[in-house]
Amino acid sequence: MHDVPHIQQNQSARKNPCCVPSCCADAGLEEKVSKEIGYSQEDLEAIPEGANMGLCCGNPVTYASLKEGETVLDLGSGAGLDCFLAANKVGRAGRVIGIDMTPDMIKKAEELRNREQYENVEFKLAEIECLPLADNSVDVVISNCVINLSPDKKEVFREALRVLKKVIMENLKASTDNSREADSSAASVKVSAIKP
Repeated sequence: MHDVPHIQQNQSARKNPCCVPSCCADAGLEEKVSKEIGYSQEDLEAIPEGANMGLCCGNPVTYASLKEGETVLDLGSGAGLDCFLAANKVGRAGRVIGIDMTPDMIKKAEELRNREQYENVEFKLAEIECLPLADNSVDVVISNCVINLSPDKKEVFREALRVLKKVIMENLKASTDNSREADSSAASVKVSAIKP
C-alpha cells in the first residue's frame, strides 16, 4: 500500500524532524514545539525521556476524556508520546496499543516502555489501513498528525470505526502559502465520531 520512497521519507523525517540545519541547533526544540501545540509542562514531565520527538500537531489525549480501565489505540504512535500519556490516564486496569509502520519507531517505543516499565502499553508494527485488532476491541482511538500521511484515508477511518467506540484525531492543515500553522486551534482538525 505504501510505496518505498514514501516509507523512506517518513522514516527519515521521524529520525530527524529538522528540515533546515538551524532548527537542529535548538536542543529544546521538541519541548518548545510541543508546548506551543497543547502539551503542558506536566505532560512532558510525565513521559519517558526520548518519547517526545516534536512530531505532533496537537495533544489528542486532552480531547479524549480517557477514563480508568479503558483500552486506547494510537494510530501512528511513533516513539510513544501519546501512548505514555494515555497510559497514565487509563491506569493499570487500562491498556494502550500503539500502531506504527516503521520498525525504528516500534523499537524505540518498546525500549522506552521497557525502561520505564509501562506494563499497560504495547506497540505493534502495522499500517493504520489494516489494523491487527479484533472488531469492537478498543474504547478510544487517537491519532496525532498521521492520518494525513495515509494514501487511503477512507480505509483508515473504516478500520478505526471497526475497532472502536470513539475517535479523537489531530491533523495539521496547510495554510494557503503551504506553511504550517503553529497554533493548534487554527492548524488542527478535530473529529469525533461515536459508534452506535
